[in-house]
Amino acid sequence: MVLADQFEPFSTLTHVIYSGNDALPEAVTSINRLFERDKRIRFLTNDPRPTREAVVADLRDLGIEAGADAIVTSASTAATYLRREPVRRSTS
Repeated sequence: MVLADQFEPFSTLTHVIYSGNDALPEAVTSINRLFERDKRIRFLTNDPRPTREAVVADLRDLGIEAGADAIVTSASTAATYLRREPVRRSTS
């Protein structure tokens, strides 16, 4: 059994999938091989600036087809947290 068959993979973006505007060697091929194995891959970034849709467009330009639901940014994580947890105001 291949290791990738035992887990749902995730990858950070910067310096793993791309650096600047260029895909890193073998990154696109490796990701697309995982897609061929019907793996659902999550792409992670701690950069809060791009929207998930912008990251999808960047990945598409590199040859990787992913949906916005596969993108996890620090901003999207913070937004999800704030929707779930009520903001408590200080009483002092």
